[in-house]
Amino acid sequence: MESYAHTPPDDLPSFLERIRTHYPSVYLALKLALASGLRRGEVLRLNGQSVDVQAWTMRLPSRKSTTMPTRDVTVSPALASELRRYRSAKRRARRLR
Repeated sequence: MESYAHTPPDDLPSFLERIRTHYPSVYLALKLALASGLRRGEVLRLNGQSVDVQAWTMRLPSRKSTTMPTRDVTVSPALASELRRYRSAKRRARRLR
């Protein structure tokens, strides 16, 4: 496995492309965090029902340990497209099993 700990900032596009190729779910999590400002825990709590790619929104479930309400986050058309591609790839992979 390659080490990415010392990837220089000017090589970020190359780094992200390698992640996209080898670890698509990690790539999508990074894209979600970078494009929407979500925190790590918020990204990890997302599920298929949390994302509405038609309405370009993500519904962030509240944490059970707090009284914070559920909140909606708008996603860009580019990110919604990326989410659609990821979902399609997952469905195709499931059919092949």
